Amino acid sequence: MTNEQFLHIMRQQLQAGTKNVMTETTQRTAPRSSQQLIAGESADVAERPTYYFIISAGRTATVFLSRELSRLYPHLCCWHEPPPARFELMLANLRNDWSLGRGTLERWFLRTRRRRMASLARGRQYVEVNPMLCPLADLLPELPGRVRVIHLVRHAESWAQSILKFKASGFRRHVIDYLPMATPFPSPRPSGWRRLPASAKALWRWRHCNEQIAALATRCDHYTRLRFEDLMSDDDQACRAAATAFLTGLDIPDLGPSDLDAWRRLVSRPKQNAAPDGEMPHIDAPLVQQICGDLLAQYGYA
Repeated sequence: MTNEQFLHIMRQQLQAGTKNVMTETTQRTAPRSSQQLIAGESADVAERPTYYFIISAGRTATVFLSRELSRLYPHLCCWHEPPPARFELMLANLRNDWSLGRGTLERWFLRTRRRRMASLARGRQYVEVNPMLCPLADLLPELPGRVRVIHLVRHAESWAQSILKFKASGFRRHVIDYLPMATPFPSPRPSGWRRLPASAKALWRWRHCNEQIAALATRCDHYTRLRFEDLMSDDDQACRAAATAFLTGLDIPDLGPSDLDAWRRLVSRPKQNAAPDGEMPHIDAPLVQQICGDLLAQYGYA
């Protein structure tokens, strides 16, 4: 079987939802921003740089993916939550809550990405793997180039368990609860926010983050949504179908069976940045449905 035949079969499987693999891919339909038009961007998209973003609410093996993608494909330059990611997140929370620092955030965001893009050697590809972009995801289409987004989703219940157990990396795990504006949260808050249990706040955070990322579907040049569980599945067919969509979203050239064989070996490796040992927090199933049920159905979770 040729690579072209293999890819054709895999794309047919994706469209048919093989093994209940849920993906969504869209192309840009909205015009570029007025700021970009004023800047005199070329109408020829081939002349514009391409920014690739892998975004999620977190706890979707993003540390693992950023490291292993760079190893598998040396032309990919993968940044995981590159500085000043936490500062950007906090400033975005201030902007969203109180409309403070809007111009500062936008200038900072655009400047840092342009500088990183300019630092790349010829032939290298900009890939930012950054869950902290959730509260400022609306700024991605403002970048002076093409923007391709891979949106990873994870079931709300297991995500909430993981985030409540993990909290943050390293020393931040012990202080993150005491740092204002240091994690994403819905803005405006749901009624009775202060009285909600931690599990409910986590579920609202899951909803807010995924809605922010999903809003990019019609605003960026390419958008693909994938379930984390499919991408890391033990089921060979489901994993290969999800990996095809994932790697296609990154414009991996000449994608063929050898790439997917490598991916299968990749996902069997131990993951980094796991949650601490111990019992996972209990998440009430009816609460999950109440807060996240409609999105879970949209994402293909039973």
